[in-house]
Amino acid sequence: MAENLQQMASIYANAYFTIIALDGNNANHGLTGLVSNTERRRYVQTILQLPGPAKALVRAPYERLNKPWHRRGWTFQERVVSPRCLAFQEGTMFWHCRQDKWWEEVAAEPEGIPKEECLIKAVLDNQHSLMLDPWPNDNCYWTLVGSYTKRTLTFETDAPRAFSAIIEVMSRAFPGGFHWGIPAFYFDMGLLWRNGSPLQRREEFPSWSCIGWKGEIRPCHFGFHHNPKPSPGPGISGWDKPQTNLKWHVCKKLDGERTQVNNSWHAYYALGKNPSAALPHGWFCEEVEILESIDGSSGDVADGEGNDKGNGEDEDEDDGEVDDDIKISTRRRFHHQLFGDSEAFAYPVPVTETPLGPFADTWSPFLCFSTFRQHFIFSGSSFDPVPVYYTDRCLWINLQSLSGTWAGILESNITMEADVLLLKGLTCETILVSTEAVKREFIPLITYTEMDFCDAIKPMQVYEFYNVLWIEWQDGIARRKAIGRVWKEAWDMQTSEKVDVILG
Repeated sequence: MAENLQQMASIYANAYFTIIALDGNNANHGLTGLVSNTERRRYVQTILQLPGPAKALVRAPYERLNKPWHRRGWTFQERVVSPRCLAFQEGTMFWHCRQDKWWEEVAAEPEGIPKEECLIKAVLDNQHSLMLDPWPNDNCYWTLVGSYTKRTLTFETDAPRAFSAIIEVMSRAFPGGFHWGIPAFYFDMGLLWRNGSPLQRREEFPSWSCIGWKGEIRPCHFGFHHNPKPSPGPGISGWDKPQTNLKWHVCKKLDGERTQVNNSWHAYYALGKNPSAALPHGWFCEEVEILESIDGSSGDVADGEGNDKGNGEDEDEDDGEVDDDIKISTRRRFHHQLFGDSEAFAYPVPVTETPLGPFADTWSPFLCFSTFRQHFIFSGSSFDPVPVYYTDRCLWINLQSLSGTWAGILESNITMEADVLLLKGLTCETILVSTEAVKREFIPLITYTEMDFCDAIKPMQVYEFYNVLWIEWQDGIARRKAIGRVWKEAWDMQTSEKVDVILG
């Protein structure tokens, strides 16, 4: 089976182009008339005259993502792993490769206009973009996961196989490969995946993996935390990267031998915060000047150990002020000799100048580790974190400590308030995954919404909490029910119990 999957990935990756019929329910439906029609296609190039000398082209409608082809699970890796696609839709066609996307109704240079006078803007498609970077681009990976898990499969047992070509390709740059769809290198962060809609369990697969559930998985949380590519300007700041001392172990399928997961991104991130640390081979560092506001927009936040470490991402040193509202700060930016100055990173990451070996999924569905647990109470109240944008969003349920005070939230699998009330007064068992802190002025949209909904932490400028899993036990095996956050003060006020967990 592994050889067949690797062969499948190789076929997709080396094909000159893949033909796709988006209007059909299968690969061939709807192609006959288009392919056999030898009449020269005619179209009208629509050009808008803007004020002044500027003109704009009007292209065809966006790709229709509601087509049957876009709802099928097996077709996803066909589109993503293929380097070139020729797609037919509603009597027209477009070309899509890893660099660009062009529709036949739009000419790159309209007739009579020199090429040098045209500004061509590529139409990129993130949900189908496979970035073949020689470093572990986790943000790209989880974007693909979020697009795939919404699709349907005739046989739910095909869930890992229908995504295996993407994992096989991306594992060439991820140290340690993947464990049931979660990158080993970012493993503790990968366990924090979130649902964007109600999910259904796939009992054949582990509950701690996104493969073990059917529905929309939201990838935004991952980019906020450990994307090593800095954003323009001051960059993402204002929260500490999640910290964990837990050691995760997976079991081999054949002999049950336990192997520790290579969850080593924390060590690389620490190199970026330590100016005196020796950098890995091929990396070098430079300091860049950045203009930023002095109103606290890049203020200080603790590094998780009680030390003031700048903004939680890079250490800053003020070089001086330009005026009353702006200052010049320096930030460290890292470059690798393979990319030169064209690629900047916030901290070093593993770079594979020679692709790593193919990934083979030989692990059992059990995750073994030691952690701390506590029990909390469902308060019976909840809120929708983004009521304006979504109508089928799962509710976030408020948790209370055993003394009755607000303690945290669970990102539930529930959409109806009536179902939340049924849980009121019941006990919830949680286990600790990692610790984290965030500053109020840098709250990412729909990520830490409890800071605006929960009275206990509304006045706080820095919100410290533990990432937890709500679990239930069955025959000595724990099952993930939901992910949540418990306010550090509420957790520390109760007594924690150390527990050995086998998460299945």
